Amino acid sequence: MTLARGTIIDGLPLIPGAYNQATLTDDLTIAVGDAWIQKLDPGGSARTVTLPDNSDVAGAVFFIINAADASEDITVEDSEGNNLLTVGQNESGLFILSDLGAVGVCVLSTTASVS
Repeated sequence: MTLARGTIIDGLPLIPGAYNQATLTDDLTIAVGDAWIQKLDPGGSARTVTLPDNSDVAGAVFFIINAADASEDITVEDSEGNNLLTVGQNESGLFILSDLGAVGVCVLSTTASVS
Protein backbone atom coordinates (compact mmCIF):
# COMPACT_ATOMS: atom_id res chain seq x y z
CA MET A 1 0.00 0.00 0.00
CA THR A 2 1.45 3.35 -1.03
CA LEU A 3 0.23 6.48 0.71
CA ALA A 4 0.96 10.09 -0.13
CA ARG A 5 2.58 12.55 2.26
CA GLY A 6 -0.10 14.28 4.31
CA THR A 7 -2.43 11.27 4.35
CA ILE A 8 -4.30 10.88 7.63
CA ILE A 9 -4.61 7.37 9.13
CA ASP A 10 -6.84 6.88 12.15
CA GLY A 11 -6.58 10.62 12.85
CA LEU A 12 -2.75 10.70 12.70
CA PRO A 13 -0.65 12.29 9.93
CA LEU A 14 1.43 9.90 7.84
CA ILE A 15 5.17 9.83 8.28
CA PRO A 16 6.45 8.58 4.90
CA GLY A 17 7.76 5.03 5.14
CA ALA A 18 6.46 4.53 8.68
CA TYR A 19 3.30 2.55 7.87
CA ASN A 20 2.71 -0.84 6.25
CA GLN A 21 -0.62 -2.62 5.85
CA ALA A 22 -0.67 -6.22 4.65
CA THR A 23 -2.60 -9.48 4.66
CA LEU A 24 -0.10 -12.20 5.48
CA THR A 25 0.11 -15.48 3.60
CA ASP A 26 3.07 -16.70 5.64
CA ASP A 27 5.16 -15.66 8.64
CA LEU A 28 6.84 -12.25 8.39
CA THR A 29 10.37 -11.14 9.18
CA ILE A 30 10.70 -7.39 9.61
CA ALA A 31 13.96 -6.04 8.22
CA VAL A 32 15.98 -2.99 9.21
CA GLY A 33 14.40 -0.05 7.40
CA ASP A 34 10.89 -1.54 7.23
CA ALA A 35 7.94 0.50 8.42
CA TRP A 36 7.74 0.76 12.19
CA ILE A 37 3.93 0.62 12.18
CA GLN A 38 2.73 -2.74 10.88
CA LYS A 39 -1.04 -3.25 10.48
CA LEU A 40 -1.32 -6.94 9.74
CA ASP A 41 -4.18 -9.30 8.95
CA PRO A 42 -2.93 -12.83 9.64
CA GLY A 43 -4.90 -14.06 6.62
CA GLY A 44 -6.88 -16.89 8.20
CA SER A 45 -4.14 -18.50 10.27
CA ALA A 46 -1.93 -17.75 13.26
CA ARG A 47 1.34 -16.11 12.18
CA THR A 48 4.76 -15.32 13.60
CA VAL A 49 6.42 -11.94 13.13
CA THR A 50 10.17 -11.79 13.73
CA LEU A 51 11.80 -8.49 14.65
CA PRO A 52 15.22 -7.40 13.34
CA ASP A 53 18.39 -8.15 15.31
CA ASN A 54 18.41 -5.63 18.15
CA SER A 55 22.15 -5.03 17.79
CA ASP A 56 21.51 -3.68 14.27
CA VAL A 57 18.79 -1.22 15.28
CA ALA A 58 19.08 -0.56 19.01
CA GLY A 59 16.49 2.02 19.96
CA ALA A 60 14.09 1.07 17.19
CA VAL A 61 10.40 0.82 18.02
CA PHE A 62 7.79 -1.30 16.24
CA PHE A 63 4.04 -1.05 16.69
CA ILE A 64 2.20 -4.14 15.46
CA ILE A 65 -1.57 -4.08 14.97
CA ASN A 66 -3.50 -7.33 14.54
CA ALA A 67 -6.31 -6.48 12.08
CA ALA A 68 -7.69 -10.03 11.92
CA ASP A 69 -11.35 -10.53 11.10
CA ALA A 70 -11.40 -13.71 13.22
CA SER A 71 -9.54 -15.18 16.19
CA GLU A 72 -6.05 -15.29 14.65
CA ASP A 73 -3.00 -14.54 16.79
CA ILE A 74 0.28 -12.93 15.80
CA THR A 75 3.20 -14.18 17.88
CA VAL A 76 6.03 -11.64 17.90
CA GLU A 77 9.54 -12.94 18.49
CA ASP A 78 13.03 -11.53 18.58
CA SER A 79 15.68 -12.40 16.00
CA GLU A 80 16.80 -15.37 18.09
CA GLY A 81 13.33 -16.95 18.10
CA ASN A 82 12.33 -15.98 21.65
CA ASN A 83 8.62 -15.22 22.02
CA LEU A 84 8.00 -11.68 23.23
CA LEU A 85 4.20 -11.27 23.09
CA THR A 86 1.16 -12.73 21.42
CA VAL A 87 -1.02 -10.07 19.81
CA GLY A 88 -4.60 -11.29 19.42
CA GLN A 89 -7.44 -10.08 17.22
CA ASN A 90 -8.10 -6.34 17.72
CA GLU A 91 -4.95 -5.97 19.82
CA SER A 92 -1.70 -4.18 19.18
CA GLY A 93 1.75 -4.43 20.70
CA LEU A 94 4.62 -2.01 21.19
CA PHE A 95 8.12 -3.48 20.87
CA ILE A 96 11.40 -1.76 21.69
CA LEU A 97 14.80 -3.02 20.59
CA SER A 98 17.79 -2.24 22.78
CA ASP A 99 21.34 -3.39 23.40
CA LEU A 100 19.89 -5.58 26.17
CA GLY A 101 17.50 -7.34 23.78
CA ALA A 102 14.06 -6.87 22.29
CA VAL A 103 11.24 -6.11 24.69
CA GLY A 104 7.49 -6.33 24.11
CA VAL A 105 6.20 -3.71 26.49
CA CYS A 106 2.45 -3.95 26.18
CA VAL A 107 -0.59 -5.31 24.43
CA LEU A 108 -3.42 -2.87 23.84
CA SER A 109 -6.90 -4.18 23.18
CA THR A 110 -9.78 -2.50 21.47
CA THR A 111 -13.23 -3.58 20.43
CA ALA A 112 -13.34 -0.83 17.82
CA SER A 113 -12.81 -1.72 14.19
CA VAL A 114 -9.27 -1.09 12.95
CA SER A 115 -9.65 0.33 9.45
